[in-house]
Amino acid sequence: MKGPDFQALLNPSQYRAVTYAGGPLLIVAGAGSGKTRTLVHRVAWLVSQGVNPAEILLLTFTRKAAQEMLDRCARLVGPEAGKVAGGTFHALANLLLRRHAPLLGYPASFGIMDQDDSANMLAKLKESLPADSKGKKFPKKAGLYSIVSQAASREKSVSEIVETKFPHFREVKREMEELADLYERQKRASAVMDFDDLLRNLAKILGQDEETRERIAGRYSHVLVDEYQDTNPVQARIAWQLGRDSGRVTAVGDEAQSIYSFRGADYQNILNFPTLFPNAAVLKLEENYRSVQPVLAVANAVLRGAPASFEKNLRAVREGGAKPVLKDTEDVTAEAEFVGERIAELLGEGVSPTRVAVLFRASSHSFELEFKLIKERIPFTKYGGRKFMERSHVKDFLSFLRLAVNPRDSLSLARILELHEGIGSKGAESVAAWVGGERENFMRLAEAPFKGKGKSAAQDLQDLFGIISRDGAEIGNCLASVFEYYEPFLERLYPDDSRERRNELQEFLSMSQGYGSLESFLADLTLDPPSDQKSQSFRRGARQDLTLSTIHGAKGLEWDYVFLLSAVEGRFPSSYVSQDDEAEEERRLLYVAVTRAKDELYITRPLMVSTFEGWMDTRLNRHLAEVPRELFDRLGKRRGVPAAPGPKPSAGAARSRREGAMEAAPGKLSVDLPPREKILELRKGDKVTHVTFGNGVVVSSRDGAALVNFDSFGRKNIVFKHSPHCLSRR
Repeated sequence: MKGPDFQALLNPSQYRAVTYAGGPLLIVAGAGSGKTRTLVHRVAWLVSQGVNPAEILLLTFTRKAAQEMLDRCARLVGPEAGKVAGGTFHALANLLLRRHAPLLGYPASFGIMDQDDSANMLAKLKESLPADSKGKKFPKKAGLYSIVSQAASREKSVSEIVETKFPHFREVKREMEELADLYERQKRASAVMDFDDLLRNLAKILGQDEETRERIAGRYSHVLVDEYQDTNPVQARIAWQLGRDSGRVTAVGDEAQSIYSFRGADYQNILNFPTLFPNAAVLKLEENYRSVQPVLAVANAVLRGAPASFEKNLRAVREGGAKPVLKDTEDVTAEAEFVGERIAELLGEGVSPTRVAVLFRASSHSFELEFKLIKERIPFTKYGGRKFMERSHVKDFLSFLRLAVNPRDSLSLARILELHEGIGSKGAESVAAWVGGERENFMRLAEAPFKGKGKSAAQDLQDLFGIISRDGAEIGNCLASVFEYYEPFLERLYPDDSRERRNELQEFLSMSQGYGSLESFLADLTLDPPSDQKSQSFRRGARQDLTLSTIHGAKGLEWDYVFLLSAVEGRFPSSYVSQDDEAEEERRLLYVAVTRAKDELYITRPLMVSTFEGWMDTRLNRHLAEVPRELFDRLGKRRGVPAAPGPKPSAGAARSRREGAMEAAPGKLSVDLPPREKILELRKGDKVTHVTFGNGVVVSSRDGAALVNFDSFGRKNIVFKHSPHCLSRR
């Protein structure tokens, strides 16, 4: 097939990578160097050279990324590119395990749990641990999941993860090992897998059954892996298992942008690629099409101190550019003033808010700035919060569908039963035991041992399962039947916003079009969940907002003007950083933040920050401290912003002021602040409620501040003297 003129479309480095005709290839793509463009053109070049598109496997970290790449590829070489097998590691694992799971003792109809399901199962199982574990301090349910998941994805024991990542839970290390074992047994009994299981079980089949591995690997003459620096050890092994026979494996990535170790990613995978694939060629992309050279000079200097990396030197294709600004401010309030005023200046000059972003290490670091932006009536969208698929009404709704597909899914059954008045966890357990994971028992559910008010639910549930569990049931009818059954629960459980939640559930009806089975619909929803509905409306152009985002959330994005907040020790890097590998990930995180900026970069350093003990002087981020001072335009403290004596409002207080200032109507802002109230006088043991953290108990209190142990968030320092409405007794 005659293809486009690749040499004319690419720079020399990209062209060498795209047309490499040897064996294994590692493309080290620096930030802004055209990584995606290179990978797209490599797939197109392979097709143009006569490689059967169906024998090309493109592995990415989101289905959207794979589809966008293949669409671009099709524009280069035609619709044949649509036959390329593209998708995520998890989607590939799901596809293959549907055929081969019986080799591991799982049914082909196994269910898939998302992270929230896994955390709930672990929390429930924790209650069944031996009596001598009662009273010991365990992680919250999200922490339970994180420990077990990291052990699985890093291929380490739970004890090792507790020792290295969660040493404050050493006391329950033995119990955590036991909990992990219970979790494995419960998943198998319920015929469900979590995200880690999908990868581990595929790797297990490929590793234990050579005939099956050869048959699967034989389908693909070329394997290409995007964002290889974000792979965990299991994913790296899958890529090797699929590509070691042909040797035609292309990995694309940048070890300097590996920032997801909390998800199990191991940047050593990309460094070890030449060892895993001997004779691999290593080609670098260093021409940067995004940023001006002064920004890249700082990025290069940040990387220079990295102990293990592929040496690279980013070079700007664009000319000119101003030095990044390193701005000292008196404190975080003055920091917010500086950033807010500079943003207002840019907007006044005609700059669109969509070209501006403010980045930070932790979500709480932007609270003061949010209050400032509201006062200035500058609209913004902050990325983060609870994802659409994690919202409780969505999980309720999907539990019915999951149980219809997999009758052994005891977690979904318990969730459904406990929706009904009169059925608690004990009652749900007894009904689940009676059902025993047998589909036919749902057809006579009215005979189950329901008690009290719960008896009234039995017949209705039996009728519903008779509709949605029937072989060949049309997916649209199943969704409509569940919606009709669940709608009254919306009114009872979520009276304040039931209409909005109802509209979100109705979206499932349109999303399900084109699916032939509930099984495939649920698998796609779990593996590639939709984004939050509100965030989608913003991205469609309904709003033209400034972006506020954590650095993790900004990876892969770019803006003309970028502000990086609070680049000081204890905030960025986090005060929890202790080990060398954690400190180096903070270096990479800084590199990612710097390289989001195209034209102008502003880095702020508050000279003082508040803690529960009082005000503390700060030190510059350790990795920025290594950057030569001449690469920055240094600005001193703002004049006319004196440090007021006495305690100052905390970030939490600023947040509560901000929340009080926002009207309920979406998109509308108000600068009206709630009236000041009398300062609370709190004592140890007082029960309180916080506007953000919910219920808690006071551990200690003094001078308008308190250390509170919150039920869901643990201990937090709350300074309420300047924002008394944020905290109240209960």
